Amino acid sequence: MRQNISMLKHKFISRLDGLSHFEDTFGGAMIELGYKNPIGRQVTGSKVFQKLTSKAVDFWMSSSFSKTKVKDFVNNYGIKMSDFKVPADGFKSFNDFFIRQLNEGVREFPPENMGAPAEGRLSVFSLKDLSTELYFKGVKQNIAQLLGGDEELAKNFIGGWAFVFRLCPVDYHRFHFCATGPVNKASRVSGKLHSVNPVSLSFHPSAFVENERQVTIQDSHKFGKLAYVEVGALCVGKIVQTYSPAVEAQVGDEKGYFEFGGSTQILLTTSTVEPSKDLQDNTRNGLETLVQLGNEIASLSEKKAED
Repeated sequence: MRQNISMLKHKFISRLDGLSHFEDTFGGAMIELGYKNPIGRQVTGSKVFQKLTSKAVDFWMSSSFSKTKVKDFVNNYGIKMSDFKVPADGFKSFNDFFIRQLNEGVREFPPENMGAPAEGRLSVFSLKDLSTELYFKGVKQNIAQLLGGDEELAKNFIGGWAFVFRLCPVDYHRFHFCATGPVNKASRVSGKLHSVNPVSLSFHPSAFVENERQVTIQDSHKFGKLAYVEVGALCVGKIVQTYSPAVEAQVGDEKGYFEFGGSTQILLTTSTVEPSKDLQDNTRNGLETLVQLGNEIASLSEKKAED
């Protein structure tokens, strides 16, 4: 039974084999210590602690000393390094490894439908009004808050969908555009830095609208207006945007990356698209779906297809 398994052994469905798995959480002991007791929650809830911790972790992970951890990490978590570019002289630090790039051609976006802009554990939620359940714990989240308090912008996505990609340290941490079209707005929303692991989310379910995040709006040619929301988390040193706003983004183009830590990207769509059935079914059953970059996640809705 699920209740006999630690929350750190979070169950998900993998698109790679269609089977259910239990997530092996990196740094799980520290997460439990920081969020499963009152004193730990008081400490991790402090902005001073959050900033100092993130800076300290970033300093260590960016140092040359941290590169000794790469080999064990790859072996322990079974990362398929043949998918990635590896420098001839090796990675300079753990963070250098963490933001590794994919080899050309190992991920492809579907020619007609929408592909995943990030790799991670995905849930999908219908946006019926300005509040929506963005996490399976069932706490209502305010879309306008997620977008930095812009209610007029948020109204564009009512009737659409929220695709929530939860990235773990073992995942590829660069994110991409899932459609072609100009980017007309980008903004940064300051906030706190809670972990986005299921344990911490059970105690801080509003993390998606409290954490520091960056919002990018794209007017895509095929899927209509899209909002990409990158959410920082505890121990994430930076959210780095690498795209050029002066150039029209193409489907599959790199948008940016997260430095070390677990993090989240949320994609908001209008009613133009309909999420894949397995994603809807799994979310309804309280399960995330592990997807790779470019995996099909949605198709044009029947109404849009008829236009």
